[in-house]
Amino acid sequence: PLNLSRRPFERVKRPQEPREPLPYNTEEVSFTNLADSITFGGTLSKPRLDTIKYVFVLISGSGQQNRDCEIFGHKPFLVLSDYLARNGIAVLRFDDRGIGKSGGNAALSTTRDFANDVISALRYLKGREEFSNSKFGLIGHSEGGLIAPLVASSTDMVDLMILLAAPAQRGKDIILKQQRMIASASGISKEELDKYENTSSKLFDLVSENLKNPELYDMIYQFMHNESQGDEKSAIEAQARSIVNPWMLEFLFYDPVPALKNCTIPALAINGEMDLQVDPENLVILKNSYGDQNKISVLRAPGLNHLLQPSDSGSPAEYAKIEITISDDILKTVTRWIHDN
Repeated sequence: PLNLSRRPFERVKRPQEPREPLPYNTEEVSFTNLADSITFGGTLSKPRLDTIKYVFVLISGSGQQNRDCEIFGHKPFLVLSDYLARNGIAVLRFDDRGIGKSGGNAALSTTRDFANDVISALRYLKGREEFSNSKFGLIGHSEGGLIAPLVASSTDMVDLMILLAAPAQRGKDIILKQQRMIASASGISKEELDKYENTSSKLFDLVSENLKNPELYDMIYQFMHNESQGDEKSAIEAQARSIVNPWMLEFLFYDPVPALKNCTIPALAINGEMDLQVDPENLVILKNSYGDQNKISVLRAPGLNHLLQPSDSGSPAEYAKIEITISDDILKTVTRWIHDN
């Protein structure tokens, strides 16, 4: 039997998402990365003030994200931009390459390409008359926190920088630790963890030694085939392709430290103590590597996960179940820090 009844659709509870009417203006905008001839669509949230002291660009993490950074039923960039705009700070959030109203092909792009997209966003904002006396800032989450120092170290357009759950190590080291922390939280034995880490390390060494080899894909496929436990050919092929794409090949071996050493603007770095995707120990590297250590503040926030939500275990399996999108304490801390600088 199939029993049907009429009732209102039960929306997932996301209490922080803004509701109309808004006490600030929003504007649909577009800008172009002239070097790659890609036009981006975004939303500018602008306080109703005669003088706007701060304007920030939000930078998303890995994978294609829309302007709200929509993930697991949450819209963290919508929540963040709403909170900042209510507190007198203008915010531009935009669709990543190849999603929403942005052109381009993310599959052929690297972290450095994404950094150039952010620079294009800054140039667009710099050209707007209402921001002629504003300070310009970046807020990057996860990989976005890796992109922000790359941008700040290569241009003089950035005055402030906030790094949320930002990597400070090479991608291969981040991935190895991430795999171990998430698997450990899932109850995997130490013996299995060690075995899996050893296999991943061998794979990354193989890639490192053969980056310029035209047969790299075949070598990775064969390695994975030998290590697999009955996985289907199509699954192994998909895994091999995911490793040889331009973004992954750069991310695995890109070292964030040189860019950090060239940064001297005021910066705030925050990690959740429960973060299983970017080990909060990265805060130590961020602090020690920063070009002017007196200009960077770090916060290791207790009880928060990678998305900076209050969390019981930090496991990604909890992300969608948690109603809060971003901890209110983090929103307040970020806003207060901006106004203090």
